[in-house]
Amino acid sequence: MSNSVMSDMFEKIAHQKKLSMREAIKKAFLIFDVDFTLLNTMCCNTTPEQKSLLARQHAATGGGSAFFSGRSIDAIDLPTGAKYPAAGEQGAEIRLLLNERRISLAAPINSAAIAETARILIGDRVPIVATADEIRDLSSNNPAVLVEQKPHSLAKVHRMTNQVDLVRGIITEVGHQLIAAHDLHHTHKVMTSGSDAVEIVPSGIAPDSEAYALLTDPQLQLIEINGLNKVAALHTFMAIPQYRDRVPVFFGDSGTDGAAINAAAEHYVGCGVWILNSNTEVPPEYADAVKYTIPTYHDTWDHIEAGVVFAEAALNRPEKIISLPVPQVSSALGMATPTVG
Repeated sequence: MSNSVMSDMFEKIAHQKKLSMREAIKKAFLIFDVDFTLLNTMCCNTTPEQKSLLARQHAATGGGSAFFSGRSIDAIDLPTGAKYPAAGEQGAEIRLLLNERRISLAAPINSAAIAETARILIGDRVPIVATADEIRDLSSNNPAVLVEQKPHSLAKVHRMTNQVDLVRGIITEVGHQLIAAHDLHHTHKVMTSGSDAVEIVPSGIAPDSEAYALLTDPQLQLIEINGLNKVAALHTFMAIPQYRDRVPVFFGDSGTDGAAINAAAEHYVGCGVWILNSNTEVPPEYADAVKYTIPTYHDTWDHIEAGVVFAEAALNRPEKIISLPVPQVSSALGMATPTVG
């Protein structure tokens, strides 16, 4: 048995920065992807106990938790149960603090019209479903696509089947056709998101976005180079006083998360936690920055619970801290002893 990711990470921050445990817990910035990190794809079902854990975690860290997702912020709020700090649509919209209004980094699009064009272009090549529940309920051998409309972007979520390469190829082709048909060359791009989605996402910050007032010139240059994504969202959050001196720890499972994990390590002395799900190892391009692994998104909740109990004990009785044992973390994969930074 081993300590949870959370308790180990808090201890590493305390040791590295020479802080008390109370101070280290308030120094962490815990960032969670949603799909396949906390929940099944597009699922909004969480229990009252899970919502309570997220609230307790946010309180214990002094506001140091957030959610970064390809979902819209509204679709993040539903399962989390509160208006937490969040970056939605791969960073196109952000809410920097609990219960604050959101800020758009990108210009809105007519996603209803683009979605209709997408359905026409897909035609009868792949079955199109109307809801996320339909796509989850299909047999694993049945390909299908859900066209998801969002304020600043459009996602085409496909069912993982033995025809996955064919289906992904079709909807990627449709994505490029949509960019041309709706004259989005200068504002949007086609992006593969995770293992089951192809998205049309903003390629940069809109000229009139409030984010320009928050970011430094070096941060804006990084976004200009890398585009608008979870990396841009990370830089935006880290630019404000509430997060500037925190250590970002990013929980994710896909390439969009991996890029943010690398940025957290390179620019802010942070690290990543990789949720393996059906995979056996961390992709090599993120392996240096990922310091922990968790077997499945179901197990993420065990680590959140153990971390909350650890943090609350530390805040209330710092001289007597007992961490809860949870399922083995990464040792079965032969990874190095976890460290932060």
